[in-house]
Amino acid sequence: MDTILTSLQELDASVFLFFNGLHVDWLDHPVKTLTNKWVWVPFYVLLATLVVRMRGLREGLLIVLCAALAVGMADYICASVIRPFCGRLRPSNPENPISAFTYIVDNYRSGRNGFPSCHGANTMALATFIALACRLRPLTLFMFGWAAMLCYTRVYLGVHYPGDLMVGALIGASLAYAVYMTLYRWLLSLPSIPVLYHS
Repeated sequence: MDTILTSLQELDASVFLFFNGLHVDWLDHPVKTLTNKWVWVPFYVLLATLVVRMRGLREGLLIVLCAALAVGMADYICASVIRPFCGRLRPSNPENPISAFTYIVDNYRSGRNGFPSCHGANTMALATFIALACRLRPLTLFMFGWAAMLCYTRVYLGVHYPGDLMVGALIGASLAYAVYMTLYRWLLSLPSIPVLYHS
């Protein structure tokens, strides 16, 4: 078992170094900007507005709330439960020997541990839930493309191994599916609450 784990970690490191090495100076600033979660707030607002317009107020708000729940669960489980237990150093961490071979942008090293990736978990949770709830092919392709792009920025910046992102994405997708199959579908089946108008 230890031999298999060691082989997987070595493969993960090799794939990381290959993709991290594919950098060009003029992309450094745009990639670092894209990985900032606050940059995407207008996008989230636009996405929520689009979903409400497509599905109506009741179902649209339900999709937004359940998607937020899936993302929140993914973020908490990865950051507060699994990371402290596993304690795998980011490749950018100076205590990690691989950091000497890692391309770092503007000395951005993020936190200490990186397994699993919260970026991978959160983006995939959102993309998966929107895909399941909206069932609109162009939107689904866009969301998964967006998630993949954000995951790549983490390797480019040297703060995550591909394995961190893949496991994070798997956790996020699984939680989104669980929320969709249980909470969302159950809530959607409930009758609407009548609105009483007073003359």
